[in-house]
Amino acid sequence: MGQYPAECQSQQIVNTKIAIDDKPAFVIYFENTFGLNFSPFFSNYVRAGVIKGIWVTFLLSMLSIVGSLFFSVIFIKLGAQKSGMLRFASQTLVAVFRSTPPLILLYIVFFGFGAVMYQRYGLSLSSVDAAVLVFSLYAGAGIGGVLMPSYVRLVRENEQTGVKGSSPLARVFETNIDAVVANCVNIVKATGLASAIAVPELITTSHSIIADWGNSSTMMNLLLIGYFIYVLIVVTILRGFVNLVVKHA
Repeated sequence: MGQYPAECQSQQIVNTKIAIDDKPAFVIYFENTFGLNFSPFFSNYVRAGVIKGIWVTFLLSMLSIVGSLFFSVIFIKLGAQKSGMLRFASQTLVAVFRSTPPLILLYIVFFGFGAVMYQRYGLSLSSVDAAVLVFSLYAGAGIGGVLMPSYVRLVRENEQTGVKGSSPLARVFETNIDAVVANCVNIVKATGLASAIAVPELITTSHSIIADWGNSSTMMNLLLIGYFIYVLIVVTILRGFVNLVVKHA
């Protein structure tokens, strides 16, 4: 007799295959003491989904940080142009993306802009692409809004004095590096909103496990602890990167 793969079986059937002997003694102790249920993590199918969720969350965070720095430079540069129209356009975009909640932007870009692209040009916008674009614009506008006034002031001063020193953009980023890091960390924490458009990150994965296994208390506690540790790791990486750049600048 053949056997259906785990992904083709109902979770109720898979649950019955997870015997108590499959769990280490300390896991059983934890479950009995705190009323938790770690059974899903002894399923190969669930573990694969969790690993994918962690990878997608990490990828979404890193791409959003890079994208936010990219868009912030564009906003800052446009805000220092001599053309009043370009300055107005930059300031307007910064105000719009900075003031609009990222969840609203996700719906507009994915369901609105994505639908228009498909209807007119036959191009589909994936949920991951939409999330990266939204978070990049949102955080980029936040960084640009903070750094733009200082950058414009330095550019105007250099033009008036004729002094050519280090790049005004580099000086502005170095001076306001704490604000830049804070915006990047905020966007990492906001990536969980991507679950609203079915991006397969940690929150979406957790919802799926809860729906199949009914262990909401376990998953919510693990999600809270997991995100706390994840944000600490990202902050440590960003701080280390900043110190390295400043040291060799």
